[in-house]
Amino acid sequence: MKWQARRAAPGVGALAVFRQEDFPAERVCADGMDAEIRLITCGAYSERTGCDGNVVASGRLVAVR
Repeated sequence: MKWQARRAAPGVGALAVFRQEDFPAERVCADGMDAEIRLITCGAYSERTGCDGNVVASGRLVAVR
């Protein structure tokens, strides 16, 4: 059997910003129906308070090449 390298091509589906106290963990971390990817990162940082909010970028598989 010959092995072939393939690449997944995700497409960005949504971008959202949440305050730390309003972060919808159940919605953001829930399983999806399709192959999905989520990037969760600090969106508002200060030396005094640390991370005050989160940016969530989500996408799904649009092609395999």
